[in-house]
Amino acid sequence: MPSISLLDEAGATLRLLLILYEKDGVNLSELRRMMKERYGVGRAATDSSRIALLRLGLIEERRGKIGPNPSVLTYLTEKGRIVAERVQKLKELLEG
Repeated sequence: MPSISLLDEAGATLRLLLILYEKDGVNLSELRRMMKERYGVGRAATDSSRIALLRLGLIEERRGKIGPNPSVLTYLTEKGRIVAERVQKLKELLEG
């Protein structure tokens, strides 16, 4: 499947990239909460978008800590940061 199709297939990928562009290194529960609060995106759409972005190599997950608790944190990759910057510019142009 072409990469652009994978982005289209999971409906919230661009919004997830925007959230990580603003705040990189987010655990899954916080990511779900932010997607719900900012964009009204539910858990299933957030999870399928996260999986699509992982498959595209735009995000990665690493073990880390939030306070004293171990957690898996989601980060933009180098390629993901470039794509997220362009999505942010597109958003700014559209909101204009």
